[in-house]
Amino acid sequence: MSGILVGVVDSGVSAGFPGLVASRRFDADGGAQDVDDRIGHGTDIARLLREHGDGPGLLVAQVFAHTQRCSPAQVAAALDWLVDNGAALVNLSVGLRQADADLRHACERAEAAGVLLVASAPARGAPVYPAAYAQCIAVSGDARCADQEISWLDSANADFGAHPFLVPDASHSGGASYAAARVSGRIAHLLAAGAPGTAIGATLRGQCRYHGPERRRA
Repeated sequence: MSGILVGVVDSGVSAGFPGLVASRRFDADGGAQDVDDRIGHGTDIARLLREHGDGPGLLVAQVFAHTQRCSPAQVAAALDWLVDNGAALVNLSVGLRQADADLRHACERAEAAGVLLVASAPARGAPVYPAAYAQCIAVSGDARCADQEISWLDSANADFGAHPFLVPDASHSGGASYAAARVSGRIAHLLAAGAPGTAIGATLRGQCRYHGPERRRA
């Protein structure tokens, strides 16, 4: 396990998942308790985060219990908990349609603490949050990218793109969720190797296979 901790805001992870340091559930009513992953999405995200080498230690904040729906308050509380517990990076494969001041403030607190935030974003259409906040590195799925490739999209919705599938030959795409996790895993690897957080954006741009938005064929 690398020396850094990565936060995961999602549906939790399966019991006994490698690298799990701590987990907590954030209920809509504000309650909190440790839980297992009943959806499977968070476990997929955590697996992608640990693709590079031994992978980072994981701090898991569960905001999805039975469905992939949550409130801005849940995400804000989860983010604060992850920052307070030493996360150097947080993956937010969460897309909320409405802007929220409390969630934005939580992102600002994370940035002030030096924590990097990676959030999933749609390639097109209306923005989602927290990806649309300036504190986040926004990532979308990019079908041009192989499983170890990333792209510099620099679009209205997303900064980077990455492979949108769980495994290279999968028939089911996780889209931006899986892409964000792949970029987070890459960043975690860079941080563990000693790269300063302030240089991560430039370092990622230098590693991109493609530049510019993906073009849809007519």
